[in-house]
Amino acid sequence: MIEVGSNELNQQFDDNADIQSVSDYLFLFQTFFDTSLDNIAVYGPVGQQVYANATLLNTLNIKKHAGVDYVDLKGQRAFEHYYEAINRTLTTGESCAILLNFQHDSLSRVIYDLVNLSAIKNQKNQVIGVIAVGRDLDFYQLQQNQKIEQREQYLRALMDTFPFIVWMKDKAGRFLATNHKFVEVVGAKHYKDLEGKTDFDLFPTGMAQGYVSDDNEILETGVPKSVNEQIKRASGEVYWAETYKSPVELDGEVIGTVGFSRDITEKQYLQSEITKQHNAYQSLVKNLPTTVIRYNLEGKRIFVNSRCHEAYGVDVPYELNKTPLELWSPYIVNMTGEAFMAELMEVMQFNVQKTLEIHSVHEETFVVHQVRIVPELDEMHQVCGALTIATDITEVAEYRRKIENMAFHDQLTGLPNRTLFSQKLSAAIDKAKADNSMFALMMIDLDQFKSINDTMGHAIGDKLLIDVAKRVSNNIEKHYACARLGGDEFIILVEPLMNRAQVEHMSNTLLNQIMQVYLIEGAEYFISASIGISYYPDDSVDMNDLLKYADSAMYYAKKNGRNRYQAYSPNLTESIQQRFNIETELRRAIENNEIYLEYQPIVDIASKQVMGLETLCRWNSRKLGVVSPIVFIQIAEETGMIVELGHWIMREAFRAARLINTQLKQPVSVSVNLSARQFFEIDFVYQVGHLLQEQQCNPAWIKFEITESLLLESNQQVLKALDAFNDLGIKISLDDFGTGQSALAYLSKFPIHQVKIDYSFVKEIANNANNALLVKAIIALTATLNKELVAEGVETTEQAALLASYNCKYAQGYLYSKSIGLEAVQAYLLLGEV
Repeated sequence: MIEVGSNELNQQFDDNADIQSVSDYLFLFQTFFDTSLDNIAVYGPVGQQVYANATLLNTLNIKKHAGVDYVDLKGQRAFEHYYEAINRTLTTGESCAILLNFQHDSLSRVIYDLVNLSAIKNQKNQVIGVIAVGRDLDFYQLQQNQKIEQREQYLRALMDTFPFIVWMKDKAGRFLATNHKFVEVVGAKHYKDLEGKTDFDLFPTGMAQGYVSDDNEILETGVPKSVNEQIKRASGEVYWAETYKSPVELDGEVIGTVGFSRDITEKQYLQSEITKQHNAYQSLVKNLPTTVIRYNLEGKRIFVNSRCHEAYGVDVPYELNKTPLELWSPYIVNMTGEAFMAELMEVMQFNVQKTLEIHSVHEETFVVHQVRIVPELDEMHQVCGALTIATDITEVAEYRRKIENMAFHDQLTGLPNRTLFSQKLSAAIDKAKADNSMFALMMIDLDQFKSINDTMGHAIGDKLLIDVAKRVSNNIEKHYACARLGGDEFIILVEPLMNRAQVEHMSNTLLNQIMQVYLIEGAEYFISASIGISYYPDDSVDMNDLLKYADSAMYYAKKNGRNRYQAYSPNLTESIQQRFNIETELRRAIENNEIYLEYQPIVDIASKQVMGLETLCRWNSRKLGVVSPIVFIQIAEETGMIVELGHWIMREAFRAARLINTQLKQPVSVSVNLSARQFFEIDFVYQVGHLLQEQQCNPAWIKFEITESLLLESNQQVLKALDAFNDLGIKISLDDFGTGQSALAYLSKFPIHQVKIDYSFVKEIANNANNALLVKAIIALTATLNKELVAEGVETTEQAALLASYNCKYAQGYLYSKSIGLEAVQAYLLLGEV
């Protein structure tokens, strides 16, 4: 390499000289080059020839033309290798030597020229050219060199065609030779670029250190080594290679190492995947939340995962090589080892699958496992054993139990429901037929429960039902089947039955227990029940008939005073059918215009002047004739039809109030009886307001009559509705006063304007001193509270005179008028004003 800036050049150029090209200093050496016996040529920074000496021109038998100092040989094939070396030196700045062998057209022999190429650099260490110095070798030496070069080419071809990466290093770890594959891996341009470099020049430090350690081990021991290691490509990709390394000996001395590597990334990946899958399988099987056990054909356990100990409390080592006959978990409660062994052998013998449930109790914990037994097959598809997979289904079993419980038990009381009771009743019939025995059904229905549920709310009603269910269950034999059929209906299957006296005694006991006080949320409540009884086989041998007859007897008990029991008899069927007919026709009564209203006057006892009218509902059925309001109103209450009926009554009463009062100088009030069920309609207050507007009725003309039962509980919905009516101007009248419980306390608590003494008190005031005293007390109390008082059921002048003497101002009853139609009322009132 020639560096411009040496002492010689400094003598010719001052320090400030700017040397940019070969031409700037070529004249200094041209005399020397021209007289040299070597072939000399100088090339510029892009590989162009700028000088050729006389020796080179003579070697090539080329005459120098005037003004031309170079020879262009690029077009000749023999010089391709030569120009490649020039360009490499220009690029890398490193010296190199090549052997040229060529025959020029003008020469009779082959020229063999050993050419040394050196870079020419300026003061800035920049390569600005190349000088090539060659010497023509004699023929013999050229032949030897040619043979050596040929062998080298053979070896190079062998190495380059090898499908692996191949290399040789000296003892210092410097690369002496590499093949084309190796050059590709490290991203070099030519194998000569790698000569003299080490692993640290080509690979990451960690990898290089590993390679060098292996080389040192081989150099020390002289023993070849094979390893799997990672190699990083120039692209950054890392792959796995299988590498073989061996020492290189010359004259018995180790002078370096040789090695080759082949890409085994795919193989390594597959092996890794196999290992990974094997480990995953082992981990999965061992740690599955299921118990996995393998059995051989003898029924001995050959594999048990760790879950077995957790599930059954048996350590794995003790499980292996034992059959279920030899070792069985002490915690399994529903199957013996013998039974399981039989199932296992059947699976292997007949090549079938089985699914079992195993129940175990461990430390007071109940666990259910679903065990699936499947045969294992060998490569010949012959049974070679069996596999059991046990899954914990305790939660599923518990959920299933709950579902079954929900399907067959009442969710409120926990008693069996109708479905389960029907199954028990069917079984009882089959047993009674076989044994020629008898049993009884007791149908229990709470009296007036709907009223309590409506006024006190469903939460209180539900708690009352729960307490009733407990009392019924606690007062019957444990083996009797007791169920809740729905609502407030309960039923008992009395089996076995000795005689009817047994059922009658039980009925009295239950009635007495049910009517005892209930303490719910700090308040006391009372309720009674009615019981209907049917007997097998006396009444029927059919399940549906027995249920129907017990129900009929129960309704008969309600009809005849409640809080009693009644055995079925054939004549009850007719009574129940009649009630069913009434209910059926009532549903069409409004549509068929069979319902109408009558009005009974409320008068001033002293002046006999009419002060108000009570609206009374009547029904004249096309099929049934006139039906008593005592009958159909009760059925309407029990079926819920009272809501629709009540809405119709209000509309007609509001219309009547408008027609009546628009003709009178002194208006009278029209009283409308309300059912407790109406108050629990979501939009009841809105309905009232809408009907008032629709009928153009002044709210001051209307009174709403309510019963004491509605006020038994301080229900906010009832209180809000009463306050809303009061704000509208509608007055509230408390009907049948004295027949309820603790009604006196409600006179000041609710917006009550009027009190009506029940006719049962008025009826006996002339004959019963106690009744007279009670009526006087009620009159005095209402006067003190400034409430209006009306005596109901006044039928005689004697009763009217006594009431007047007690300062009772208003009365209502047959003494003054029966209930009459709207036209008669209008005429009656107009006549009174004349």
